Formats: sequence, structure tokens, C-alpha cells
Amino acid sequence: MGVRGQPIAAAKFLRGSYFVASVDVKGTVRIWNYKQNTLVQTLQPELQNTKVQGLIVLSQTRFVVLSRTLVFYNTPVVPDV
Repeated sequence: MGVRGQPIAAAKFLRGSYFVASVDVKGTVRIWNYKQNTLVQTLQPELQNTKVQGLIVLSQTRFVVLSRTLVFYNTPVVPDV
């Protein structure tokens, strides 16, 4: 389960860092520092009631949430570890 009890739909490691991107079934993307076991950033979905089917990590700052439509996120720079 994710934060607030939402099941995780997908999670991906960010290459070359201590970060993991996860997306829950409601479409909320979270960036985690797995070394420190902390939540770094939360990105709320633009559309409600999105049935998430997956997550693609393009880079440490760009993500695509897969649902009926593709939702692209450009995040601020992830802090250095």
C-alpha cells in the first residue's frame, strides 16, 4: 500500500540515484529516497478517477503515467544525495 492506503500501481528506480518513483492507482506520483526511507516529492494527478496502468521514467525529472491517456510530468530537479 502507498501513502494513505492507496495501492501502488507501479514503481521504478531512478538510475544513478537513491530515488524511486511510484504511482498509485489514483494517479499520484511520489518520489522516495530509499536510502533515507523518506518521501521527497508528491505530484498530484491533473485528472481525477484515472485508472493507472503503469509508469515510465524518462529521466530523473520526467515521468509518464500510463492510463487511458498519457500524463507527462516535468518535476523540479531531484536533490543531490
